[in-house]
Amino acid sequence: MNMKLETIDMQQDQRPPIQGRRNERGLTLIEIMVVLTILGIMGTIVAVNVLGSVGDAKASTTVQSIANIEQALTMFKLRYSRYPNGGEGLAALVNPPVAPNGTQSEPLLKEEPKDGWGVAFQYFQPATSCNQPYEIRSLGGDGVEGGSGSNADVSSCPAVGAGQ
Repeated sequence: MNMKLETIDMQQDQRPPIQGRRNERGLTLIEIMVVLTILGIMGTIVAVNVLGSVGDAKASTTVQSIANIEQALTMFKLRYSRYPNGGEGLAALVNPPVAPNGTQSEPLLKEEPKDGWGVAFQYFQPATSCNQPYEIRSLGGDGVEGGSGSNADVSSCPAVGAGQ
């Protein structure tokens, strides 16, 4: 077998200068605009879904906060044989009154509780929406009575809100 080595002419394989490249092209302005539009639409979809999740998370936080307040109210009742009255409100869990034996009790909560939207809870004693000794209520994301979704009221009364 005879093997022939061919030499490659370097001048034939070289690309033409940049000015002569007509068959190669980059992205046109329209193509770039289409890509940016698609990315914008995708970003909007993600943002809408994330914002919806934030509302749900705030409602879940509010339900959990109500459960924590209920535990503190149970402790208050054990100490004082009563629940805080409407005038004392939930502030009595942070700054408890003098105990029946004349001593100052430790606070049951570090600070006055707020719902997932940063608004103080409403406290009713006795409850206004159910047959319980008290009611803890949040007006939801819109701060107005009623609503649906993340704007729905959350209450310790089962018939009113998503609380217990």
